[in-house]
Amino acid sequence: SKSDKSSLVDRIKDSVSMKKLKKWKTVRSPSIVVICVSARRAVSVLKEVSPLKARAAKLFPKNGDMKSQLEQLSSAPFGVAVGTPHRLHVLCEQGSKGLSFEYTQLIVVDCHMTNK
Repeated sequence: SKSDKSSLVDRIKDSVSMKKLKKWKTVRSPSIVVICVSARRAVSVLKEVSPLKARAAKLFPKNGDMKSQLEQLSSAPFGVAVGTPHRLHVLCEQGSKGLSFEYTQLIVVDCHMTNK
């Protein structure tokens, strides 16, 4: 069994096929969705998952407005999406134009503790 110190990338690799992730073709429904407590934490998580070499959607307030994020989601497939709870919720509420979990294979709730 793996130790609790295994990285986010290691845990994702244990859960999702890397071949499928790299060839992900479904728009609006990322293969992996990571939910982060803040935009700042989402930026850190994006750096952590960069070794996966998967296209990543940045779904949090400090990275563009909702309209541009909706256009981004529907224009291209994303293997990974990283976002804040409220932004993900609002994007899901957009119906057939918004974020969908229909084909999502893994949802990660990031529980990183801060020193605040």
